[in-house]
Amino acid sequence: MCLWKVVRLFSLLSASALQELTDVTYHQTWGLPTLDASAIDPQSIQTLDKSACRVELLYHWIQQFIADGAQHQVLATPPPLLTRTLSELAKGMDKYQDAMKHSKVGFPFPYAQTTLTLLLFHWFLTPLVTVKWTSSIFGAAIFTFVQVFTLWCLNATAVGFERPFGGDLNDIDGTEMQMAMNKSLINLMEPRSRRTPFIPLSTFLDVDVLRKRDTIHTAALQQEGWELKDLSGTSGKGLLRCLCPCVRRERQVQRTTIAVSTRYSSKRYCEIDGERTAVLIIGIVGSELCLALPAPKDSRNAFEVLNVKGQPCSMRTKRIPIQERHLLFKAPDPSWSPA
Repeated sequence: MCLWKVVRLFSLLSASALQELTDVTYHQTWGLPTLDASAIDPQSIQTLDKSACRVELLYHWIQQFIADGAQHQVLATPPPLLTRTLSELAKGMDKYQDAMKHSKVGFPFPYAQTTLTLLLFHWFLTPLVTVKWTSSIFGAAIFTFVQVFTLWCLNATAVGFERPFGGDLNDIDGTEMQMAMNKSLINLMEPRSRRTPFIPLSTFLDVDVLRKRDTIHTAALQQEGWELKDLSGTSGKGLLRCLCPCVRRERQVQRTTIAVSTRYSSKRYCEIDGERTAVLIIGIVGSELCLALPAPKDSRNAFEVLNVKGQPCSMRTKRIPIQERHLLFKAPDPSWSPA
């Protein structure tokens, strides 16, 4: 119960901080999406809604939650670790105050007006000076435009830096940051994320085995049943390379590593390009998962294969990121029927 409560509080804290930093009126009025804020008691929600210092209030609530947990032995953590937790929270508040200075404190007005005046003088005097350098009207126009345009662009860029949360195209997106925060919090609450990893007792413990180079993605694929095949050998021109100098000078193409799996090689169901369909997994090519799925009638890259009944079927290939292999299901959703 404590973890579920603190996750909601941190989601509210992040949303409130970004809401204070942003200049978007809609976000200031309605706020940013949080994780099930309605589960908190109504009195606290009303207090938070009426407060003019929501970030400080939520920071106080989290501190109070940690102190109460330590007092009632709910947080059975050594005091140095709790002290580190409170210290990190304080550092976060310091960073928030620094961000507020950058977002709300405007650039000095006299300095900005002086810069604008100098730019206007430069704009007016540059053509008069440039005509002394060249006798070509076209050349004078080009030199004047490049100088004036560059300085005004730099000034406009600096003006944009004054409002990093202004809601423009190049500004920091508060909604995207809040969604990323919520995603991280949900990931921490997943049962698979909360369990402590361990090494099975059947693992062969040896220093030579420990020296093997591996990646977490390769280990995950091997545990899922993928069989990695190294097809990076020479091509069919190996003999010709030895006999013909012309072929020897050609660049040898390196074939990519392909993985196949007995677990995922059967029929699967997923949503591809907004269409719910059945697919067949061909294998992993590089960092992508290669699929075969039904092709539309007007597809140019379609090829025909025989189904289990011996009838020709029009198919096409599709590559998706390898991380999306977990979105392939063995059975279709009851709400739709595959094509």
